[in-house]
Amino acid sequence: MNQYTYKSKLVYILSLMLLVAATSCGTRSASEPAALVTVEPEPTAVENIPTISDTSKDSDSVTITSRNIQNMSSIDPIKTDRGSDFAWTDSGYGIALSADEFITNYSLENMEMVQGGRIIADYPYYLSTDDDGSLLAWVDYTNRVFVSDSGLLSDPLLIDDILPPITGLAISSGGDFIVVATQEQTVEIRDTESGVHLDSYVTDVWLTDLSLSPDNRILAGVHSPDFAIYFIGLGTGEIIKQLIWEENISPGLTKVEFSPDWSMVAWVSGGEVQLMDVDSGELGNQLLHEGTVGSISWSVDGSMVATSSIIEQGGDYFPVINVWNVDSGEVIFTSTQESVILDLGFSPNKIHFGSLDAEWKFFLWTVDR
Repeated sequence: MNQYTYKSKLVYILSLMLLVAATSCGTRSASEPAALVTVEPEPTAVENIPTISDTSKDSDSVTITSRNIQNMSSIDPIKTDRGSDFAWTDSGYGIALSADEFITNYSLENMEMVQGGRIIADYPYYLSTDDDGSLLAWVDYTNRVFVSDSGLLSDPLLIDDILPPITGLAISSGGDFIVVATQEQTVEIRDTESGVHLDSYVTDVWLTDLSLSPDNRILAGVHSPDFAIYFIGLGTGEIIKQLIWEENISPGLTKVEFSPDWSMVAWVSGGEVQLMDVDSGELGNQLLHEGTVGSISWSVDGSMVATSSIIEQGGDYFPVINVWNVDSGEVIFTSTQESVILDLGFSPNKIHFGSLDAEWKFFLWTVDR
């Protein structure tokens, strides 16, 4: 993934509607910023007011079988300005939405944009947060890195001296530092308050899909051409180990997502999601989809994985969200959508699940325990 990813993202995702694999859903077991200013929202401006309407696609209460979730209830959608992806803020009680030229912050308590919570940005991507969602970081189209409080109430910190193109970004769990990877096969560590250079490494390959271990001691990065994950020790820059997915059935690796505790990792390729034990490299359940998988997210406790894809119904194809039980590999919740899903995810407070679609609508479900 590089700086052109954002512009092509929507075209790519919409093309998913035309892609259908030969397999059906199932499982298989195996072992700063001249152009960036703070914008005060106009209360009367239509574009700054979420449109609330009753267009729920699911029944009011959908019971699903799971060890951790008993019920998901759909909530009216929030209409946003051209969203592309989102990140949980305020410990899961808010969301930051990125679009072509701005980032906004919404409170889920009243379904409204936070006062002052909008800034102009230049095609932001790699939108990331720390553990409690108090800090935001992103990269813009000109390969500048920004760090801001998630409320977007102060001017963000600009880091513009990293050699582009940038291929990955991650924030430490406590928000003390960020890690940036580039196509020049470098990894840089910067302080989130000052932007000061803390450390840097030269890697054997360029890395994307960056992830930090819960204790912030290890960095994982993906080299897609080799279907490989490189684990790098922070402080030494040495490669600790590699994980390779050798039994993939699709030609390209599109995403890798770690469970919150780093015990499991999900490899995504085409319509295939392969679960793997991080320590041993042993394969777990394989989650098969009718169409290409666009987004994926782990629940906080690692017991579930949510995916977006395509499903065939009556000869037509529709976007679909599935929630899978990790232990059994079975679908325990499904929701057919009207528009392609751009992003989805479980909140860190364990009570919300959200999705953002290509019609710029954010849907929020509550998770009843």
